[in-house]
Amino acid sequence: MRVSGLHVLGFIFFWPFYVLVWWLRPDTRPDFVQQLIAFVREHPKPTAWAGVGFGGIGGVGNLIELELGPAALALGTACVCGWLLIKWRRQEQAAAIAEIAARADAQHQAVMQGDEWGIYGTH
Repeated sequence: MRVSGLHVLGFIFFWPFYVLVWWLRPDTRPDFVQQLIAFVREHPKPTAWAGVGFGGIGGVGNLIELELGPAALALGTACVCGWLLIKWRRQEQAAAIAEIAARADAQHQAVMQGDEWGIYGTH
């Protein structure tokens, strides 16, 4: 697909409509949008960290210039990305704790059944 200046100008002014159409009809997405979506799905944590960084920098920069609308958008993006990182971290910690508890339960069951190697063994 050849991109002309009119397409770029149209995207600058009407980007919400482009995004809406791409969301409703995924088959109309350009290659770069599909590649971006694939990258974010493949690397969610680094992308969220980038969102925290760029959102924080953009939010503070816009606050300095007293541009409250863009500052709120940027800081909101940073907050959402930070919340996702905290949520994922808590899920990982809960999974690690559950794994340790499962091993402890298995060792306890082995000891209760008379296996001397159950406490510090490799069973």
